[in-house]
Amino acid sequence: MKLKELLETFGKIEEFTSSPSLYGKKQLEPLKEQILQCEEFSECTELHIIDKPIIQIEERVLSSQSYKLNDTSRFKGKCYLLSLSLSPEMYNPHLILNAIKDGAAISQTMYDPNTFMPTKTILLEYNPCDDSSDRNYLNKLLDNVLNNPADYRVKGERYLMIRGIFEEVGTPDESKSFTDLSGEVIEEPKYHMVFYMENEYLENGELKIHMKNTFIPVELSNKFKEQFSDKLDKLSITKEEIDRFLEENKLDKTEKQFNFKEYKLQEPAKTNRFLIKIKGADIPEYLFKNYKIYNEGEELILTTEFYETVQYTFNPSDFFNIIDIEILYLDPVGTIHNSISFDVKGSNFKKTGSYSEDEITKNKLRFVIDKKTIKLKYDNNGGN
Repeated sequence: MKLKELLETFGKIEEFTSSPSLYGKKQLEPLKEQILQCEEFSECTELHIIDKPIIQIEERVLSSQSYKLNDTSRFKGKCYLLSLSLSPEMYNPHLILNAIKDGAAISQTMYDPNTFMPTKTILLEYNPCDDSSDRNYLNKLLDNVLNNPADYRVKGERYLMIRGIFEEVGTPDESKSFTDLSGEVIEEPKYHMVFYMENEYLENGELKIHMKNTFIPVELSNKFKEQFSDKLDKLSITKEEIDRFLEENKLDKTEKQFNFKEYKLQEPAKTNRFLIKIKGADIPEYLFKNYKIYNEGEELILTTEFYETVQYTFNPSDFFNIIDIEILYLDPVGTIHNSISFDVKGSNFKKTGSYSEDEITKNKLRFVIDKKTIKLKYDNNGGN
């Protein structure tokens, strides 16, 4: 049995209409034994359900990754499963207007890239040799399509996505990747993420500002916040100050327990360590894939982009209602610990779409930040 067939059998596919995924122990633990019987997990020796996107194995911190399942996907050895989800509906460009029923079809909504005018295309097939009935037949067929569009709609495909940490991922004959999962597993690493700004001066004299992060042991978190509260509020702390603090307050066995230098963020686009809230437009936070803050002369610029799904389509007119933005920063276990917010005083917008394989409709936003309104919050309890 395939994993997708299992979820359809248990009616779990229907749950994706109200939730983006089946996530964690509460939703996946009841299906654990059945998942092990699926072809994709036929070579899994240990299956563990986890609630958070990272685990720590002795000195190493491992981050969950996402995979799109196909007929040959196999997850081998030790497996730490975080979630199952469905991708947005995708369309094959070569089948976009094949007849669906009675020689007719109606496409999904298309948007003109210049005017954003929505349109649909209708396909009607008929026999050109039968001239006597062409008009009546086509009129009747067109009425049927317009009266029952769901029966003639071009169907897309939604792929099953699996997210977790797996010892081996590949096909029955060949491994695609290998992750060392030997050693004692700790599902909740004991550290917090700290953000700082780093300046880069280019040859032409321009200044680029990069936001970076590092980690401190959870035992030092409160002391760190007390010592650098002013700098954290203004996001003016430097990497050198953080390193000096860690050196002066080194805990016993800290280096053994927390090998920060070996940690690398490995998560794909939809699982980043930040959320973006935009006031004035109803855009789901999890759709944002990236952002960049940089300067153009004396101005600070924010650029970002987000995807659209079958459940969400961005209304371009909402763009003109955007007045302020908040970026929330999460630690590796998904807890919100600080944020930066600001008003915007200038903006640009662009929507792009393509019928190339697996391409997702994207919206690109560019804002001029009102520097006087920038605020940084650092929350001891996680959240704002």
